[in-house]
Amino acid sequence: MLDSELLSRVSALQLRAQKLVWGYRFGLHRAPRRDSGIEFLEHKTYAQGDSLKDIDWRVLARRDQLLVRKQQADTDVAAILVVDASGDMNVGPPPSFKEEGQTKLGRALVLAASLAAFLERRGERVGLYILGGSFPQDQGQRWLPPKSGKRHLAQMMRELSKLSAQGEADLAKNLQALAPLAPKRSMIFLFSDLMEEPDSWGPALRALTIQNHQLRVIHHYSKVEWSVSDKTAAQFISFEEQLTLPLDMRDVHEEFLSILEEYRAQTQKWMNKSQALYIPDPIEEPLMNPFFSMITGHHFNGAGR
Repeated sequence: MLDSELLSRVSALQLRAQKLVWGYRFGLHRAPRRDSGIEFLEHKTYAQGDSLKDIDWRVLARRDQLLVRKQQADTDVAAILVVDASGDMNVGPPPSFKEEGQTKLGRALVLAASLAAFLERRGERVGLYILGGSFPQDQGQRWLPPKSGKRHLAQMMRELSKLSAQGEADLAKNLQALAPLAPKRSMIFLFSDLMEEPDSWGPALRALTIQNHQLRVIHHYSKVEWSVSDKTAAQFISFEEQLTLPLDMRDVHEEFLSILEEYRAQTQKWMNKSQALYIPDPIEEPLMNPFFSMITGHHFNGAGR
């Protein structure tokens, strides 16, 4: 990739990230309550052994969530952004979508860059871990340890901008590899389409929780992938294996729906076991929705508009 092309991609990514952060800080999320801000830096889920005096009773009354205020020693939370850049992340929305060309990977990159920029403004340490994908001439770093500062943010922006969707994520293997790299009690954000068997990556996700990491999983998908008509022919494409499978949906529609429901159930099972915040991200919807959930720890409902 030419330096000028990389610079253009970095600038475009930074611009979209700044726009999203600006929209969050001064737009949709605004409400008079203080608790509309980023909570994971000030609270943590109550666990056995925590002092009852640290429970935030106002949050309990308002949201029915048992949270405790973090002590000063707990507030140095490192955020780690885990980005799936596998081939299947190259899927985009239908041509009628207003942001034509936006792919699952494109969503992941903008959200990850926006979160990194948001946290950098707060002086937080942020790390980056890339699964799958490819870099020009293989010149890229897949692991950037958590640091703070504008220079580190610029490096993350460069690595994200160089990424192309390719290969497999191998979620189980790579989540296991992340475990010894992540600082204690990190906040881990996983950006992925989760297009692997949930029972293969689920145990690795749960292992991160057992190690006292907090998890937020942003699940990128297209509504087209999950809503196939029973009256049309279709082609199923694997970008990872470079395969195309033509099917008559009249023959397999019921089976397809059954497989989809089983997949959803298995995914939710492992989210529950891992105590992960599951953030669905249909790529046809506004980016602010998942960004709001990533920051606040609860799902966007239009409040504050």
